[in-house]
Order: sequence, then structure tokens, then C-alpha cells
Amino acid sequence: MPLYDYTCPSCGPFREWRSMSQYQQPAACPECRRSAPRAVATPTLGIDAGLRRSHAINEKSASEPRVVRRRRGDPIPQHDAHADLMRAREERAIRKSEPLKTETRAAHHPWMLRH
Repeated sequence: MPLYDYTCPSCGPFREWRSMSQYQQPAACPECRRSAPRAVATPTLGIDAGLRRSHAINEKSASEPRVVRRRRGDPIPQHDAHADLMRAREERAIRKSEPLKTETRAAHHPWMLRH
């Protein structure tokens, strides 16, 4: 028997096992025993556990952002993507013991523009 979703007007959504021949009939709400129509539900597809976990994390973070604490009076840090990129390039050049390359190269494809 399949599991169907129903929505009670006063109590909210619930699920119930019903035979396929009864799928169009309303079900009795387990809380108030009122008649509840079947809700339209999306099918459960074979999604792997990692993808399902990442979706759950995204849904949770959308409504409950992680709290970051800072001391009173501290300035709010500003993120500078360009400075971060230049710092990473400098660190990589130091690790490789090579001079920092700042010159631009011509594109391999003459029809492509680079910036």
C-alpha cells in the first residue's frame, strides 16, 4: 500500500497508508477526525544521501543562519575579493620561490577577449 499525503484544514498535513483504490477518497484526520482531501505531493526520486544532506543543510541555513559573535565595539570586517586573490598569488609565488608574474598573456584564441 502506498503512503499518501493529506491536508486537514484545521490540523495541517499528515500521511496515511491507503490502498490504491482509495487514493481519491478523503481520509479522516488522526487529530480531529474531520475529512481531509489528498494533497498534491512531489514524487520521491532516488537521490543519493550526500545530495539529500546538502539540500537539508541549505534549507536549514536559509531560515536559521549561523550566528557569528564578535566583541562589542569591534568593526564589522569587510571582504575584499581582489585583495584575497592577490594575497593568494603572492603566497603561491613565495612557496614556489618564483617571482610574482604580473604580466598578461595573449589569448590562445585570437577571437577571444581577455581581461
